[in-house]
Amino acid sequence: MDPDPRQAALEASVFVSSTCKDMEPYRRAVEDAIVHKAQVACFLSEDWTGGYDDVVRKCLDRVMASFGFVLLLGFAYGWVPEKREKSITHLEFECAFGR
Repeated sequence: MDPDPRQAALEASVFVSSTCKDMEPYRRAVEDAIVHKAQVACFLSEDWTGGYDDVVRKCLDRVMASFGFVLLLGFAYGWVPEKREKSITHLEFECAFGR
């Protein structure tokens, strides 16, 4: 029996990458479009549950596990984690591009 493509779409997720505070209204608009129009799950980092573990690792793992990647660019470069030379948004983009 072939899998139902509608069910597969509901099981897929899209990673939305951007700086958070300056792009919040745009992130929410993209989330709304992805969830309601494309009927695909969208998980914004500000909605993730869990503690303050390795944020970089968590983000990159989520990029790798996602069905798609959306990058929203504004004027802010974003947070550069300790011991890193690039912002977390930049690292997410490189991870997705390399995938």
